[in-house]
Formats: sequence, structure tokens, C-alpha cells
Amino acid sequence: NDNTQYTGRNPVNWTLKAKNDNDDWTILAQVSGDTTLQDENNKTYSFVINNDDDTAYKYFRFEVSGIQSGNVFQLSELGIYTSSDITTNYPLWVGGTRVTSENASDIFGDGKASYDVSSGTLTLNEYNCAKDGYVYDSSAASYSAVIYAEDNLTIKLIGDNYIKNTRYFWSQNGIKVNGTLTIESESDGELTVETSNSTSAAYCIEAKNLIINSGTVTSNSGYNNAGGDSYGVYAGSITIGQEATLISNGGSKGTGYGVQAYSGLNVSGTLIAYGNYLGVTGQGITIQQGASVEAAGGEYGISSYFNAPIVIDGDLSAVGTSLAVNGYVTNSVAGTGWSDVDGMNGLTDISTSTDTRTFDYKKVQFPKVKKYQLWIGTSQVTSGNLSG
Repeated sequence: NDNTQYTGRNPVNWTLKAKNDNDDWTILAQVSGDTTLQDENNKTYSFVINNDDDTAYKYFRFEVSGIQSGNVFQLSELGIYTSSDITTNYPLWVGGTRVTSENASDIFGDGKASYDVSSGTLTLNEYNCAKDGYVYDSSAASYSAVIYAEDNLTIKLIGDNYIKNTRYFWSQNGIKVNGTLTIESESDGELTVETSNSTSAAYCIEAKNLIINSGTVTSNSGYNNAGGDSYGVYAGSITIGQEATLISNGGSKGTGYGVQAYSGLNVSGTLIAYGNYLGVTGQGITIQQGASVEAAGGEYGISSYFNAPIVIDGDLSAVGTSLAVNGYVTNSVAGTGWSDVDGMNGLTDISTSTDTRTFDYKKVQFPKVKKYQLWIGTSQVTSGNLSG
């Protein structure tokens, strides 16, 4: 249970032998230079043993002649099974339950969740789960998730689905996927994911990459009591398709991010994001024609880093107390900027530009607002501030 912290203890050269009374040992399996076993905690590995003559054995010996490094060998458990006894464990936990070949077709026996191993698809059908998440890593601290996948995962949504990690400790997720998470819906399916407040970090939806092809996904992160980071969505590259809507809220305390896409964000559908520090941030952000983005942050509404551009070809409404848009921008759509977050002062038209530039506004709207020949005090009434 501590391989991640203390590496090199796995066997690299090993032999499995068997015999009956008064017999010599027979080699059933032999491995040299193994690369299958990894320095990961609580991981199960399976090896097929070829016993061609179906001989039954009474005694077994597992001999290790070499480990990966160092001088400490560690193995938690060794099991030998007949083929009829084998239950295949899949790299997926849902609601604290390990998905296996036995329960995959109906994980909880109520028709609410099923898993197709051939396509790597988890189907949620009006699934509702609010409970302490599965602890997927306890090496240095406790990390938990209600849905945890060690590899790529597709989630198919039917009806309204809800999950919440109620565990209150170190770091928590609603959904944690070590590979690419793809979300799609059937007949306007929806998913709401929430985390409770934590003692450290909260990552409501976390994945190596995230693709939302269709449906509505709402992510509400709890805040960090220690004043650290909390994320509505945290992933490498994030893609939001034309038929998809993502509504993401970072924590209300600490450093809250609505959406963090550290390898880039591409929006063709609808994105609404809020964070008490940053609404939307990523290494390059593209808002496609026909897309709609609303971003609000305590400091920045929308922000890109490492000089990666923010490309505005669709609708954008952003506010931030420091800057509405932080980064280098190109825009094929004309917009409007204001010097205050309420959109009452410093109204300025923003022309289109194929050259990157920066903005110095606390509120922006693309396309540009309609102006009315009416002033309240020194503020001109526009379609952007008409309601307030």
C-alpha cells in the first residue's frame, strides 16, 4: 500500500512452482525482466498460467530472484485461481464499489449504473449518489472520488444524474479520471457533480483531458478551508461540443477556479464559469463561432498563460475585478468594454483584430452592445446594462 512512496520493491524476476506429495517441483510460470508491475498503490495484476495437462497440485512455491531496485521485496497478496473462479476487476470505482465482470451489467442491481468494458462506457440512468468517495490514494494524504477511473472513461447520461463527495478531508473529487473523460448524453441527459468543503484541495471534475460532446454538465466545487485551490473543472485539454453545456463553479473561499484547462480550451457549445479568483483559465482559449461563454472571477474573468492566445469568434461575456480578459486576444467579432464590472462606466467599442493585443477592461461583451440615447447620470444605457 505504499509502493508509490517507496519504489522498486516489485519482483522483476520470479518463478511459480507446484508439486504434490513426494514429487519434484514443476515450473508453472516463469518471468524474467518483468515490466508489468508498477510502483502504484493498491493495484492488482493478473497473469495467466498455462497448465496444459490440467494436473491438480497441492503445494505451490513463489520464488523471487530479483526486484526492481534496492534490497526490499514487497507483495501484499498472492492468489491462484481456476478459470471458473476468476472475477476480472476493472479499473473503475463507482459510488465506492469496484466494477468487476460480475457486477458490470448492473453495478448496484437497480438499473442505475452499468459498465461496458469493450467501449469503456459507464452509463448513468437517473443515478443519484451522495456519499464519502472511494479513497484512491492514501500514501501521503487522503484523495477520494465518487467515480474514479484509472484509464480513459466515457460517461453516457440518461435523465438527470447527481453525485456528491461528502468526505471531508485532504483532497477530494466528485469525478477523477487518470485518462481522457468523455461525456455524452441520450435525450438531453444531465449530470450534476458536487464536492463538500475540504481541508486542502477540491477538484470537482478532474481528468487528464475532458471532452463533453452533448448534454448538460454542472460542476459545483466546495471551498478550501485552508485557503488553497479549488476547481469546478480541472483538466489538460478541454473540449465542449456544439450540443454541450458546461456550468462550472469554483470554491467561494481560498483560490477558486471555475475552469482550468492547462493544455487549452476549445468551446463550440455553451460554457458558464465562476471562480472567486478566476472564471476560466487555460493555455490557449478558443471560442468558436456560434459558441457562448460567460466567465466571472474575483480577479480575472478569463485568462490565458504562456502567451497562448485567446481567440474570440463567438459570444463572450466576462467580468473581473482586475481584468475581464487577461492575455493576448484576437477577435473576429466586435465587442464592448467597460472600466467597471457593472458595465456603467468607461464604455468603449472594441474593433475586430487579427493581431494579438491586450485589453484593459473590467467587463467585456462580444458581440458589442446596442447603445440607447439615454443616460443615467454619466452612464449611457445599453443592452449590456439594461437590466441593472
